[in-house]
Amino acid sequence: MELNLIDQYFINQPQQNQEVLIFLRQFILNNDSQFSEHWKYGTPFYYFKNKPFCYFHHNKKNGHPYIGLVRAMDFEHPLLERGNRKKMQVLELDPKKDLPLEDLLGIFMELKSLYY
Repeated sequence: MELNLIDQYFINQPQQNQEVLIFLRQFILNNDSQFSEHWKYGTPFYYFKNKPFCYFHHNKKNGHPYIGLVRAMDFEHPLLERGNRKKMQVLELDPKKDLPLEDLLGIFMELKSLYY
């Protein structure tokens, strides 16, 4: 059986990031039935109500994975970083620490409310 590009992406991640990203994949897809997974721009991209919602990438300096949140520029949260991005913010995750699940759930709830 040949793996699709999304599955290959997860398999090819460094071990320290792989568990975090696979967990986040399931967290997103199980969060709401209106989420769908796509392969865009060389990374898994998640749509909510058929509109871009978030994607996975990694910090090039330290290798930590992050979630890029498409509409997050519309609100503030202490864990989100805008950097030099104009349209989104990111939530960087340290694979050696526990995931901030309560914060992540709150961010998702807030973001989902922006999608009509």
